[in-house]
Amino acid sequence: MRSTRKFEGLSDERDGSVNQMDIIRNLPENETSLVHIVAEHEGRRSGDIYERFHQETGLGDDRYIEVLDGLGELQILDVGEREGEDHGLTEGLSIVYDSDAVLELLE
Repeated sequence: MRSTRKFEGLSDERDGSVNQMDIIRNLPENETSLVHIVAEHEGRRSGDIYERFHQETGLGDDRYIEVLDGLGELQILDVGEREGEDHGLTEGLSIVYDSDAVLELLE
């Protein structure tokens, strides 16, 4: 079971380290689109999320996987486990933080 966290102190107060809110706020457009899609459709399978991402951005599956990997490394998305060499994901995608807080931040 994943843990959904609200942003700690959903404000612009600094604690000396890079704030996750700032990272999300400053993502490139394609990455912001994917974060927004996952927040709106949390728990859906990767293929469903990809279809929506492709419709919004026109980008293909290779770029989708690159964006997923990057957002996973930034600990913004929980991308689940991969099977073999395929791009497929076995679990639904989810936001590490509270979806409503992320959507509010992206508005």
